[in-house]
Amino acid sequence: MSLADITADAVRQALAECDEIGREAFLHRYGFGEPRSYFIEHNGLRYPAKAIMGAAHGYARPDLGPLQHAELKHSKLRVREPLKKWGFTVVNTAARNPTWRRDELILALDFYIRHHDYVPDKASKEIVRLSDNINAVARSLGLSGSDSFRNSNGVYMKLMNFRRFDPEYTGGGKVGLSRGGRGDEEVWNEFADHPERLHSAADLILAALSSEQGLSDTETELPDIAEAPEGRLVTRMHQRRERSRKLVKAKNRAFMKAHGRVYCEACGFDFERAYGPRGNGFIECHHTKPVHTLDAGAKTKLDDLVLLCANCHRMVHAKAPWLSMVELQRLLTGGV
Repeated sequence: MSLADITADAVRQALAECDEIGREAFLHRYGFGEPRSYFIEHNGLRYPAKAIMGAAHGYARPDLGPLQHAELKHSKLRVREPLKKWGFTVVNTAARNPTWRRDELILALDFYIRHHDYVPDKASKEIVRLSDNINAVARSLGLSGSDSFRNSNGVYMKLMNFRRFDPEYTGGGKVGLSRGGRGDEEVWNEFADHPERLHSAADLILAALSSEQGLSDTETELPDIAEAPEGRLVTRMHQRRERSRKLVKAKNRAFMKAHGRVYCEACGFDFERAYGPRGNGFIECHHTKPVHTLDAGAKTKLDDLVLLCANCHRMVHAKAPWLSMVELQRLLTGGV
C-alpha cells in the first residue's frame, strides 16, 4: 500500500465521512488518536491529517483498504506534500521554539568561553542556571515556545553549536553540532576573540534584565531603532534613560540657563524659532556614553546627555553601530 494511490477526490470523501460520523468516531474507526500537530484546514474546520489520509486510501483503493496508524507513523512530510499539491491547507499547530536572539546568544557564548576547557554536563547546576537566565531574558523579550523552550538540553545543544567555529576544537578533526542559526556565527565572530568585552556584555544584559522588573510594557517598549551590539535588553535600558522625563527636564533647564534657548547640539535646529511658542522647550535627549560602558545601577549624569532634534536623534540610532556626536556632526558638515 502506498500514499501514491490516494487522490484528491478520495481525501474529500474522507473529509465528508468525518463530518458525517463525527471526529471521535472517525478516529476510532480508523485506529488513530487525536493528533498533536498536523491538521487539514477545510471549509473553516480542522481535520486530523494522518487519519484523513489513512481513510482516503481506502476510498482510492477499496481492494487494499485504509492505511493504519503504524503505516503513517513516520510519514509527516509524505502526507503533507500531496495534500498541499492538491490545494489543501496543512497546518502544524505544535509550538516551535523561536530563533535565538542576540541577548541569549551572548549569554550562551560567554558561558562557553568561560568553560572552554570543560563544558559541564547538561544536567549540571551550571547549565540549569544558564538555562534559567536565558529563559528569563527570552520572556522579557516576549519569546515563548514548546515545553522544551530554552531548557537545559536546548541550551547545552547551543553550546555545542559554538564548537563548529572553535579552531581549538575543530583543529583536532572534530566538528560541533551544525544545525545552529546564522546568529551563532555572527556573535562568535564579534565576541569570541574579546572575552572581556563578551563577559561585560553578558553582565550588562543580566543587569538590564534586573532593571526591567516591575516595568510596564510601555516602559520596556523599544522604538524602531537599530539594536546595540549587546542586544535588545541593553538597548531598551539605554532608551529608558534617554526618555526619563526627570532627566530631560533637568537637562533642558541646565541648557537654557547656559545658552538662553534650547536647540539641537548637532545641527542647531531650534523648535521655538521654527514653530513659535508651540515649540518652546521641545527637544529630545541622547545618552552619549557607549552602551558597553553603561552600569545598570549607576545614575545618569547631565553631562552624559546631549540635546538633539528628532531627525539627528534618529540618525544616531538608524543603523548599527550607533553614531558618536563627532561622527554625526561630521556627516552634517560633509565630512569636514
